[in-house]
Amino acid sequence: MKNIYLTIIIASISFGANAQQNKGDLIKLDLGIFNGIRVAYEKPIADAFSIGSAADFYYGGYSGFKIEPFARFYIGGQCPEGLYLQGRFLYGNFTSSFFHYNTRNGLDIIDREVSFSSVGGGFDLGYQWLSGRNNNIVIDLSLGAQAMGGYNGSIVQNNQTYNSANVGFNVWGPGAVFNPHLLIGYKF
Repeated sequence: MKNIYLTIIIASISFGANAQQNKGDLIKLDLGIFNGIRVAYEKPIADAFSIGSAADFYYGGYSGFKIEPFARFYIGGQCPEGLYLQGRFLYGNFTSSFFHYNTRNGLDIIDREVSFSSVGGGFDLGYQWLSGRNNNIVIDLSLGAQAMGGYNGSIVQNNQTYNSANVGFNVWGPGAVFNPHLLIGYKF
């Protein structure tokens, strides 16, 4: 049993030392054009792999936050620079206004705030550049796709049930299927 622990400790130290050779941690920022701010942290763990997490903060129609832990594989093994494939897990908590117009008995407008949590996943293809005098300026451009559930519940008012379609959440909101990013950051 002691040999197993000793092997794990030695492997961890050598793995960590290898990952730290001229590789540093990265922190990046994306100011969303329409509805959000993204802060990401990435840690190289091998010649071709890194792990990290992004925190997205949304405002507007779907306010809230989304956490995205990810794993990256750098094609060509030059982590943290070059072409990469990335897989992400998504978890978010959002608040949205629910509007429904009922014209059956005159104009009846329902306006309620609805809070909901959502999970999903995504994949990205991207390229990351290191620039500057010490290769410490980071530019990360990615094109991605994701699937994330929105609020598809209902509201009952005056014995009438109203359903939500959530098109905005899946088109331009936090659950948008097409998910591109341009992040600028610093390697330390």
